[in-house]
Amino acid sequence: MLTSPTQNTWANFALSRDGKVMAANYGGEIYRWTPNGGFVDLGPGDPNSSSIAISHDGSTIVSSLLGSNHAGTPGLWKQVTGWTNLGHAPTDATWTMSGAAGTA
Repeated sequence: MLTSPTQNTWANFALSRDGKVMAANYGGEIYRWTPNGGFVDLGPGDPNSSSIAISHDGSTIVSSLLGSNHAGTPGLWKQVTGWTNLGHAPTDATWTMSGAAGTA
């Protein structure tokens, strides 16, 4: 049984293909869990979004972050580089991001 890193908040989870790595969004705080390391806090995400996704091997996580303007923006975390703010689509784009999607 896993012990939650925080209490009294909503949570959303994503598992790697083999189920050995988990990404978790606890009330806007992003965590990565492994059997050897337990929960590691990857920093704040967007407190207004429950989006979270993880790659097949668990090395990449996608979630919503707060941008410099304090609005939600897509973010990509890689084990080797940390977080990258992916920014928003151009204002003339015909689509919007409604949640994280799985990565390669």
